[in-house]
This record gives sequence, C-alpha cells and structure tokens, in this order.
Amino acid sequence: MHPAKKFFYVCAGLFLLALTFHLGARAARAQAAPEFFVAEVELSALAAFPNGDVYGQNATLTGWQPAGNILGAEPAGRTIVQFDGVTALASSGEVFWSNPPGAPWRNLGIPGMGAVNVERHTLGQLKARFRDRGLTGR
Repeated sequence: MHPAKKFFYVCAGLFLLALTFHLGARAARAQAAPEFFVAEVELSALAAFPNGDVYGQNATLTGWQPAGNILGAEPAGRTIVQFDGVTALASSGEVFWSNPPGAPWRNLGIPGMGAVNVERHTLGQLKARFRDRGLTGR
C-alpha cells in the first residue's frame, strides 16, 4: 500500500474518532442529575426535589400540596439523588422511608455495607487517586 494512502486512512480514522467523541460528549450532558423526581403511590402523584421538598397531588386533582421535607429541618449539605415515592436515597448514602405516603420521613441510616459514594469525580481526580496507589504495586 502506498504511504499516501496509509496516511489518508490514519487521518480519516483520527477524524472519525474525534467526531465520535465530540458527538458523544455532547449527548452525555443529558445524564446530569435531574431537577426533580416524580413517583406515583396509591393514586397520588409525588414530586421530590433535590433539597428534599416533596409535593403531592391526589386523584381528585385539587392542586399540588406540600407533603413535607425528606431531609427534615437540617439538610446539612445533603441532596436527594433517588426517589420512588416511599424510599429516598440521599447523597450521604442515607436511606429515608415513609409509609404510608404523606407520613413523616424516617432516616434509616446508611446501609450496613457502608456509605454509597454518589459524588461525581473528574477524570483527573480518579487518575490521581489510582496513581498514588499504583506506584508501589508494579
């Protein structure tokens, strides 16, 4: 194969790789944390916000009513990262539970296997963490 043809294929491959990364990086922005969560429990719609505020609407459609705060009076920097109407997971790894819907939220604590790390890390932070550990392991 001629060197010019090889060079063309290498350049075309690099261009397609860069284009794929560009398109993928733009689409990945849609995976950011949601602005609120919605769930249905016993014919009621519930909406929970990251700050812990919960609003409910019953089957008679009387309007959205405040239904309390999952995190209580002191969020202490925690946010809600998952919500299904009856249980909620905080950024600290704590699990909250309310049954029946509308009852006060109970903090069940962190599950026995330890805290679930739900913080986002940059690639640089991840590389630095494993670079420090990996120096002596070769």
